[in-house]
Order: sequence, then C-alpha cells, then structure tokens
Amino acid sequence: MSQKLSIKDTIRLFVNAPKAEKGFMILLLVTIFPLTYKIISPILIITGFGSYTEYISTALYIIGIWLALPIICRRTSMADFFVYILFALFLVFSKYLYPQSAGFVNENMHDILLYFVPFYFLGVMSDYRSDGFLFRLVMRIAFFIAVFWQICLMAGLVQFESEDGTIGEQMDFAYSLLIVVCYMLVEYNKSHDKIELCAFILGTLMLLFMGARGPVVICVMFITSYLLIFHRFTSGNIIKKIGIILLFGVFYVLSKPFMFALAVFAERMGMSTKIFDSFIGGGMISLEESSGRDSIYEGMLEAIKNDTTGFGYGIGGDRLFSASNGYAHNFEIEILVQFGCIGGGILLLLLAILFLNTYYKSKKNAAAEFWLVVFFWGFVSLQFSKSWIIHEGFFFLIGYCSSVLKTRKNVYRIKS
Repeated sequence: MSQKLSIKDTIRLFVNAPKAEKGFMILLLVTIFPLTYKIISPILIITGFGSYTEYISTALYIIGIWLALPIICRRTSMADFFVYILFALFLVFSKYLYPQSAGFVNENMHDILLYFVPFYFLGVMSDYRSDGFLFRLVMRIAFFIAVFWQICLMAGLVQFESEDGTIGEQMDFAYSLLIVVCYMLVEYNKSHDKIELCAFILGTLMLLFMGARGPVVICVMFITSYLLIFHRFTSGNIIKKIGIILLFGVFYVLSKPFMFALAVFAERMGMSTKIFDSFIGGGMISLEESSGRDSIYEGMLEAIKNDTTGFGYGIGGDRLFSASNGYAHNFEIEILVQFGCIGGGILLLLLAILFLNTYYKSKKNAAAEFWLVVFFWGFVSLQFSKSWIIHEGFFFLIGYCSSVLKTRKNVYRIKS
C-alpha cells in the first residue's frame, strides 16, 4: 500500500528532489499535461513578455532533458534510437511511396519527428515499479494546475476563448485531464489517501463541466474496465460489489434531476452544459449525436473499399477523404485508410499482440494498473478523437510497452 502524502509533502518532495529526478518529472508533467504552460503564461503576460508564451513548453522540455540526462542515458539504448531512425526514414520516403499524401507529410514532418515521436523515448524511460512514487507526484501537480486554471477561468482572471463570452467547451483540456483522473482512481485504491479520492471526484466533475463527450465516455469505460479487471468478486468483497451496483442503480434513477441541477450550476458559472443537455436528452451514448463523424466515416470506408493496392494512401491519407480535411476520429479506420487492408491489418495485429503481451507481462504487479491508465490515454482516446501521428500519448504508450517487455539492467531507481 502506498503511503499517504499531504499537499505540503507533495510540494516539498518535488522541490527537494535530486536534479535528474526533477528533470524527469518536468518531462512527464509537460507530456501528460501539455497545458502546464498555462500556469506560467500569466506571469509572462503581466511582465510584458506575452509574445513568448508559445515557447514555454519548448523551454520546459529543454530544461527537463538537460536535468534528466543521467536517467536518459541509463534507460535508453541504441535499439530505441534505431526504432526512431527507422520510423523517420519511413516518414521521409513515404512521400515517394504515397505521393497523394506528400503534402501532409511535408507540412507536419518537423512536428512529428521533433515533437511527437520522441515521446516514445519517455515511455521507454518510464518504469512504474521503480517510478510509481514519481508518477504520483507528477499527477498531483498536474491536478493542482488544472484546478488553478479553472479557478482563474471562473474568476475572469483570463480571457475566454469562446465567442459568446462564456468558458465554453474545453476539449483539449478535458483530454489532458482524463489521464490524471484515471490515475487518481488507481492510486486511491492503493493508498486510500483522501487527496486522491477528492481529486478523482472533483476531476470527474470537471470533465462534465468541460463539455467534451469523448473524455467523459472514456472515463466511464476506464472505471468499468478497472473494476472488472482488477477487482474480482470474492467472498471478501462481494458485499462491497453489491453496494456499488446498488449505488449505480440509485444514481441512474436520480440521474436526470442531478444532471439538471449541475446544468443549472454550469450555466450560472458560464461553463458548458453540453454534457448535461446530452445526458438529459438521452443522447449521451446515442449514435445519432456523432458530431458529423458518420459522414467522415462513410467517405473513408468507401476509400478503403476502393483501395486496389491493399496498402492504403499513406500517412495523413485519411485527410484526403474528409470534406473538412480532418482526421478520421477513429484509430482503426485511420490506419486502414493510411496503410490499407493488408498493411493496416498487419499493423493492427502487431499492436494487439504488443498490448496483450505487455498486459500479461505486468499483470502480477502494480505496473498493470498503470499500464491500463496509459492504454486508455494513448489508445482508447483515439477511438473518439485525435490522430495517432500527432498524439504524444500514443508514442508514450508504445515506448512504455517496450519498457515493460524488455529486461533492463542497472535501472536508475527513483528514491522516495
């Protein structure tokens, strides 16, 4: 069982951490919660350096890499760099293999190779068995930042991004908060620390107020999966299980009045009521409320059928068959459009083998629970939104799977 930590302990342990550990935590924080820059940007704006806010994340990455060099050198191997080089070469030559998608590759190659793919290395460097304490600090800090930013929004200390003067939908923020909320449930189950419990409850409410349906559905899926996979129905906890089922039943009966009350509160605070309106109207899980995805899927499925080569249209090829030049909003469809039924089918099979092997390798220890969190962040989220080629979570997941599967010698262990 993890030890209980106060908020004061969290801050103290982060501040007093050795240089390499602190650098590693900075890298994890900016990766897991990319909107970390928002807590620093007001300082630059107030001091007259507002034009430099776009460089905050880059500066944090550089500082993190510099401080964490001892860990990076110990935990990465030539094989990891070889994987990166192979992917980079494929991306470069894909312009010639798939000339129809060369425009997307040329436009995004810099960001893909220098910003997104390198998260593979951070996943490789992560070992929950030795870094569990470190991840706990990072997730707590990320949650504190999220709460602070929402308070600033509600207090009117920062400008709203919506046109109607309300806070509006916060999709990017909700997806960033999602992994933190999922982690808090796992950590509370281990430590029984009230801070993690409060963070999980408050974080779930924040997801509802942000108005993005995908993160809410994924959060419910994670809770269900976590309880089914890691909590067995034994004689010792059957009463608790029955109690939970009864509570779900009571919540279902009273859900609409509860959601209506939350909708009223959200409207008064200038926040999005989209989730509550959808839930009250019975459209939360309705396929009819697909935000236009049906038309996107239709065009891409037709493109898959018309692919005579079996190897697709290349990286970014799904954008060619969307009226808005957007991505597929579904990982499997995106892969099949980009690499075809043959190439895409092989890739999907290899990913399934990788994920299953990683789970079975780690299922006997706490690493399996953390892997489930990373899996939902890096893969399940791709079933609703985001594109794998520009999703840091996907590359982190692949790297973390590699970390779990390979036997590492002389692991640099984080001291708690």
